[in-house]
Amino acid sequence: MPRTLASEFGQGLGSRERRQARAPVTELARVRRVHGILQRELARALGVSPATLSGVENGWRAPWPRLRADCARIFDVSEEALFPPDERLRR
Repeated sequence: MPRTLASEFGQGLGSRERRQARAPVTELARVRRVHGILQRELARALGVSPATLSGVENGWRAPWPRLRADCARIFDVSEEALFPPDERLRR
């Protein structure tokens, strides 16, 4: 069987590990994981759907001002720390 990047990348990893190994992730996602908070828990605290939060964390959706402020408050950090200006949206 021919070797592919996909087969080598995912070999020996469970689905959670494969998801976590993907890059790049935003600083928000990194901080959430460091604090041990599940995406659905943070989404509930922010009053958004897990799909919406996923879009922000994966760079598909821009974080709006209220979301930025609420995330900064929850993690007790500045908005600039969670949403650095060098993070760009994926298109």
